[in-house]
Amino acid sequence: MAAPAEKSLKDMTGQWFVATKLCEGFEQYLSLQGLPWWKRQFLHILTVKETHTQYVDSEGITHIDVALSISGGFGGNSENRIIDNKKHAVETEMLGTLYEQCRWANLEEVDDDPWLKEGWVYTKDERENGGAGPNGELHIESRGTNSSGSFSTVGLWGFIEINGARYHCRKAICRKGKEKARVLGVYGYVGPAEK
Repeated sequence: MAAPAEKSLKDMTGQWFVATKLCEGFEQYLSLQGLPWWKRQFLHILTVKETHTQYVDSEGITHIDVALSISGGFGGNSENRIIDNKKHAVETEMLGTLYEQCRWANLEEVDDDPWLKEGWVYTKDERENGGAGPNGELHIESRGTNSSGSFSTVGLWGFIEINGARYHCRKAICRKGKEKARVLGVYGYVGPAEK
């Protein structure tokens, strides 16, 4: 289901699912990160749901706590994002420990592959009043690496229109040596977070 108009990076709280049929590039992206072939194939038949809880702490730092649940009785985990431009360890079920640094950013600040900057859409409020960041930034940029440093990632969060509907999307690029893979993660909105 498409994201409702009131959902933006100002308020990601709610339940989202990975719209696998709309995603692009996951196979090569996860392969480059070292995820075995059989796990990559298995991901195509599972439903992954994320419950987001977004808040600003007493120091003015935005947090997006993400609780993952996976169909088929598989356990999920939490991947909490702290938007403070500092490196944090994130424990993942499939890839182990990753080190991620998230910050608020506008497209002109993103110094990487031009593909990352293409296709984003903004609400009328965002166009007229700025985005969710403390200085009106419109995106979240994340940069990361795995614990061994064998691959690195850079990505942007925002919204993209696909087939006439607006979805939360995450574009990312993974680099390992001279190899590079792009991924477009597409997330449909399920509804408010369960209490």
